[in-house]
Amino acid sequence: MDLFTLVRREVAEGVLLVLDDIDPVHRQCVGVVQQLLMASPVVCMAVSTA
Repeated sequence: MDLFTLVRREVAEGVLLVLDDIDPVHRQCVGVVQQLLMASPVVCMAVSTA
């Protein structure tokens, strides 16, 4: 199961996705966050950098 399927399945119960210390993979994380929000705009995200 991929991340997008998991988020769509669990969004009815509420999802908080935490991405911590994304500096080394910043560009990849931006793309993932954009795709997730487009697929399921009610997902809550907390993103941090070092």
